[in-house]
Amino acid sequence: MIYERVADPEPAVVLVVDDDAFVGRAVACILHEARQAQVYLARTADQALPLATAVCPDLILTDVQMPGMTVLELCLGLRAGPSTWDTPIYLLTGVLSGNRSLESLAQYVQGVLSKPPDPVELVAIFDRVCG
Repeated sequence: MIYERVADPEPAVVLVVDDDAFVGRAVACILHEARQAQVYLARTADQALPLATAVCPDLILTDVQMPGMTVLELCLGLRAGPSTWDTPIYLLTGVLSGNRSLESLAQYVQGVLSKPPDPVELVAIFDRVCG
């Protein structure tokens, strides 16, 4: 009888964009420990756009309020990119989801997570998108 080794699946790639290093590391730790995700961190949207193009993430989690490029500009840039046009984007924010400033983003994102993120909710989103 011949047995064939089945290769381990590639880990899902997640891009976390947040100027708060603590939040970024916390999200990365949760996703890596729970699902062995390969997590990339960007501190600004300006850093995130070329990084997203380079790593082709399966999921993007981004803060709403960051210095430099706005999150709307980031979303537009991601939706225009050939490797990121359909990547699910979730907002990670302390701003309440009913806030009018988030309404302009609704067509570009799949959902909103509050900060600090609930680990159970974060992993559930990861499983839904990457599972």
